[in-house]
Amino acid sequence: MRVIPGIKYSDSLAGSDCLSQLKVAPSNSNYLYAAHDDRLFISKNSGLTWALKPISFTGLITDIAVSYDNPEKLWLTASGSNGDRVYKSANAGQTLQNMTYNISGTGVRSLAYMPNSHDAVYAGTENAVFYIDTLLTQWQPFFNGLPNAIVNQLEINFQTQKIRAATYGRGIWESPLYPVSGMNEPAHAKSFEVYPNPLNGLLNILFNNCTGKAHIHLFDINGRPVRTYDSPATGKLQLNLNDLVSGIYFLRIDIGKNKWVERVVLMNQ
Repeated sequence: MRVIPGIKYSDSLAGSDCLSQLKVAPSNSNYLYAAHDDRLFISKNSGLTWALKPISFTGLITDIAVSYDNPEKLWLTASGSNGDRVYKSANAGQTLQNMTYNISGTGVRSLAYMPNSHDAVYAGTENAVFYIDTLLTQWQPFFNGLPNAIVNQLEINFQTQKIRAATYGRGIWESPLYPVSGMNEPAHAKSFEVYPNPLNGLLNILFNNCTGKAHIHLFDINGRPVRTYDSPATGKLQLNLNDLVSGIYFLRIDIGKNKWVERVVLMNQ
């Protein structure tokens, strides 16, 4: 965003002398989003002019998160008499999709967006942190080790690949990110195969044209590590998962500087 001396940037934010949110789109700094009570404003010219977007809910907008790839894609949280809501828009707030799903009534306070992912979003609530992406149909709990406290703010440290949660009265807490597929995923098929998926007890990893050692980590749906393996990145490796409960797991494979994550479904009988 380019600040021009002498320009009053709130001229067209009528009646919004106290903004609760102000976010700049990372991929295009001409796009700004501002919130005041239940009103959402957007500027596409670095704040010189603003437009009030029509929204269909009553409540306070508590946070806004903007995609790192598309300046018109955003998520917002709202709190009001009709309950707490999470909304997504793909057209700069012109229309909103309700994606509250299974976290209605949890008191959603904050959001954090993870770039280079399947639109991964974290939501901080009055007692926990939740996670969702386009591969999931429900929010997943992500509060391993987090105290039962209000999460007022979420921030991702991209250098350390960790998320930090600022709580009300309980300090700041840090956790590794939810294990999800990232930018290296397209090379996955050339490096190895994971099968069968879904599986019943035994999981096979077939390495193709790889060299060196593979470091393999298995995480449960809450991001907790449940298995760790080291293996030469050649031939076939079979993992016995018969003692684990059925559910969704994430298999992360590190070979050299490359990292891949595979979502696997365990259906033990």
